[in-house]
Amino acid sequence: MAERWPPIYDSDDLATCIEQAAGRVGTLGIWEPSRPEKFEPEVCQGDVLQVSRGLPLLGEGLRPRVSIAAYDFWLVLGNTCDFARDKTDVPWTQLVPIHDIKPIDDVEPNVLADFSGYRLSRRFYLPPWPGAANQFRFADFLTPVAASKVEIPEHTTVVARMSRIGWILLHSCLVRFFCRDDGRFD
Repeated sequence: MAERWPPIYDSDDLATCIEQAAGRVGTLGIWEPSRPEKFEPEVCQGDVLQVSRGLPLLGEGLRPRVSIAAYDFWLVLGNTCDFARDKTDVPWTQLVPIHDIKPIDDVEPNVLADFSGYRLSRRFYLPPWPGAANQFRFADFLTPVAASKVEIPEHTTVVARMSRIGWILLHSCLVRFFCRDDGRFD
C-alpha cells in the first residue's frame, strides 16, 4: 500500500485558527453589520447571493441535469479579484448553494454547536445575516457550480457581505476542506 500523503498545513495550527476565528465571529459577527444600497465591489468572495434556481449536476452516466431542489441563496467561493478582471479573461466564478433547513430554535444543541464551532470539514455554517429569518443554514463545499460573472450582477442580489473575520474563517475552512489528508478519520 502506498504511503498516505500528509496535509500541507499543520492540522493543529489550522484547527486553532478556526476555533479562534469562530470565537471572534461569535463576538464580532460573520457579516458586515449593514447593507448599503449598492455594494462595492459589486460581488466579493463570501457574499450571499439571492436567486432561486435548482442545482446543476452531472447525474447517472454523467448526464447533465438540474436538481429538483431550488436554492434561494448561494455563497460566492470565487475570488473577489476575478470579478475585477476582464470578463473575457475570467468569465466564470464558483458558487455553492446554501441549504436552508429549519428555524435555529428547532436545531438540536449538539448539532448547532458542531456547526457554529466550524468543526465540520465539508459544510460551512452561515448564521442569519442582517434582515434574514432566524434559519439554520449552511453552505456545502461538495456542491460547487461554475457561474457566469456576466450574469451574476444581472440575475442576483447580494443580500449579505462577510466581515473580515468571517472571510478569514471561510478561508481557513476552505483550506481545511481542500487540503485535508485522506486518512483523517483513522
